[in-house]
Amino acid sequence: MSEERVVARSPIAPAPPAVVADGWEVSGRGAAAELTITDCTPLTKVQLRAPAGGQAAAVLGVRFGRAARDGAGTLVAGSGPGEWLLLAAPGRTGGFGAIGVWGVPREQSAPPGQRRAQGSM
Repeated sequence: MSEERVVARSPIAPAPPAVVADGWEVSGRGAAAELTITDCTPLTKVQLRAPAGGQAAAVLGVRFGRAARDGAGTLVAGSGPGEWLLLAAPGRTGGFGAIGVWGVPREQSAPPGQRRAQGSM
């Protein structure tokens, strides 16, 4: 019996040729244009809210209006005062999300009532 692989798909059809990368159907077409639009559906996305001067902010090391990659390649964007958007490779959840941000306990990474990382993983 052959084993069927499950392939995740974006609601946006990829431009041909379609290829499968990390379990996602994506476009295999290259682009030479100065401006390109990319469907980021497969990426792991986490929205984090925490005090702007708190421990999570210090661990993230990215201020509002700035962006940088961490050691694992996750893009950390300071999207607002006390707000960050983390974008990681498809399927990557290690280090953030369920247990807090990179060792910062969840209860210290957000104000009361907002004690969970918000986003899609």
